[in-house]
Amino acid sequence: MFEILDKIRRVSGKVLMELETCTRCSICADTCPTYLEVKEPSLVPGGRAALFLRLYRKKTSLIRKLLGNGEISEDEVKALLQSSYNCTLCGRCMEACPFGFQTVEMWTEIRLILYEEGFLPNELGGLSQNLHDQKNPYGMDPSTRIDWVDYTGLEEPSFKDKAKIVYFVGCTSSFKAVDQEIPYAASLILNHVKADWTLLGEEEVCCGGPSIMHGDIRTAIDLARKNVNEIEKKNAEVVVVTCPTCYRVLKWEYPRLIGRKPRFNVTFFLQYIHDLLKKGTLNLKKKDERITYHDPCELSRHSGFMKEAREIIKQLTTNFLEMEERGVHTRCCGGGGLLQATHNDVRLKISEKRIRQALDLKPAIIATSCPTCKMTLHEASLNHDVKVLDLVELVAANLGVM
Repeated sequence: MFEILDKIRRVSGKVLMELETCTRCSICADTCPTYLEVKEPSLVPGGRAALFLRLYRKKTSLIRKLLGNGEISEDEVKALLQSSYNCTLCGRCMEACPFGFQTVEMWTEIRLILYEEGFLPNELGGLSQNLHDQKNPYGMDPSTRIDWVDYTGLEEPSFKDKAKIVYFVGCTSSFKAVDQEIPYAASLILNHVKADWTLLGEEEVCCGGPSIMHGDIRTAIDLARKNVNEIEKKNAEVVVVTCPTCYRVLKWEYPRLIGRKPRFNVTFFLQYIHDLLKKGTLNLKKKDERITYHDPCELSRHSGFMKEAREIIKQLTTNFLEMEERGVHTRCCGGGGLLQATHNDVRLKISEKRIRQALDLKPAIIATSCPTCKMTLHEASLNHDVKVLDLVELVAANLGVM
């Protein structure tokens, strides 16, 4: 038998009210990417809320405590784990919610409670240990973090003691071969405009996003402190990032994790490119390639970046094709929320659906702005005649530097 201890009693009244309301509404069901593929009632956001509240009430009800039957069964915990991690944390339910609840915060809080009470899907045990020991989710030796420089043939990587700009690469782009062209392209653009920039190299560690996603806040704090310390040692004014999760975590989570505002600003690389274009520092040549754009959930719904990507693409081509589900209403690619580790079959079904939506427009290129989205959509595109590229790669190619 299992018991949820004090943490479950400390859930705020606001969250309990939101969860209670969520159980009585199913408006968002048709927007949930995992539910649409699995059709399991417990995967509807309201079903997840009901599972948690059932355990909460079982532990806190006065009658149950008097009767002495407030214990929670292993099957009940497994059901909550199954529902909590069969979720991409994409936030589509948040946009559909008629009450405006911050549902991603609710699901993340449930994962945190489960983790603090010792419950984690078996599939995530290795990832959690990797983040603690190797400081990255892939279990790679930290000394290999900059191997992408050699793999891509980057001739002028920048490693400086002090620099105005730090380029924070992120784990997926550092270690996953399909994404290593992203930091290559970003580095070439920084060199092209003669920016005063540097990489952190082997001193960079995971941003902490995956740790937050499975509730290990202690490791997330350790990672945040290390990154902030390394960046501030460079006297950097700005950190530019090409991963939306890294952007969100560095910009909005780090002040909370380290207990103060870091002494640098955080900018997404698309914003950096957009600013250079406005200043006339970069000049793109408009072509006629058929390009559509997949908005990453982390970038659009969670961070509000939509306009910049489109303005950049419109300077790259006369044939920009918009998908029906876009912007804050973008359909998830399936790659978020650690779903690849816990339910990869569901991830693949979600990504295949998104690729088919794109293919309806007959594009030559599906552009995106996220290494996880690129990796996921690339895998789904292998049986189709279409390229999946990051927008940073398209800009570098257009400039003739890549």
